[in-house]
Parts: sequence; structure tokens; C-alpha cells
Amino acid sequence: MTEMTCPKCAAECIRDEVDIGVGTQYGPFECPKCGWSQADEVDIFLQIAQQIASDDPKTKQAEEQA
Repeated sequence: MTEMTCPKCAAECIRDEVDIGVGTQYGPFECPKCGWSQADEVDIFLQIAQQIASDDPKTKQAEEQA
């Protein structure tokens, strides 16, 4: 099991782990003490990536053709 310390309050974080037969699927780390979640950071990254893609002229052209 992987361990992580919360970057906000230094408490021990937890995450779900599921054995899917060919490996283990891991969920995002969460802090039960302060509520910090690694998922929040992933969501922000995905929003930024989506914004960059929507500003790309090639992406706009592909969407117009669809």
C-alpha cells in the first residue's frame, strides 16, 4: 500500500485500491482530517487542458467539421 502525507495538514492520506485481476486500480488520495483531495488537482489540470485544446485552431476546425 502506498502512503502519502497531506500537503495541507500533514495527516496521513487514504485512497481506494481495487484488484482488477491484471493489476491494481488506485483512486485519488484524500485527507480524512482536512478534506484535501488529489482529485481536485486532477480536475483543475483537465480543465486547463480542455481550455488549451479549445483555443487551438485545429481543434476548432475539427469541431466545426463534425
